Order: sequence, then C-alpha cells, then structure tokens
Amino acid sequence: MQLFDLASDPGEQRNMAADHPDEVCRLKAAFDAVNQHVPVVEEVRRVKKLWNDRVYRGRAGDPS
Repeated sequence: MQLFDLASDPGEQRNMAADHPDEVCRLKAAFDAVNQHVPVVEEVRRVKKLWNDRVYRGRAGDPS
C-alpha cells in the first residue's frame, strides 16, 4: 500500500508509507473491511474487435 500527502505532494512522488506504518495498517484494515464481500475476479476477458465492430456499426445506424 502506498501513502501520499496530497497537500504537500500532489504529484504523488514521495511514498510516506514507511514513515507512517500505523496509518497504513489502519487504512488497510478499513479497505479490507469495505471489500470483504466483494468477489475476487481472476481475469476479465474482452473481445475488443467484436466490441469495436458493434460500436462502429451502431454509430452508422446499423443496430445489429
């Protein structure tokens, strides 16, 4: 997990996680609690060509 001070480092150049391990632990516990019932998705496959063909045909007025 990374931790940044966006007020003083808006470009997120300095990871402050090592300097604030208690805050990282607290945030990780909150993240885990919020996501405990979210299913793990191993991989999402997309058929890019088919999707693009349908989008372009739809734009040309062909609903198929």
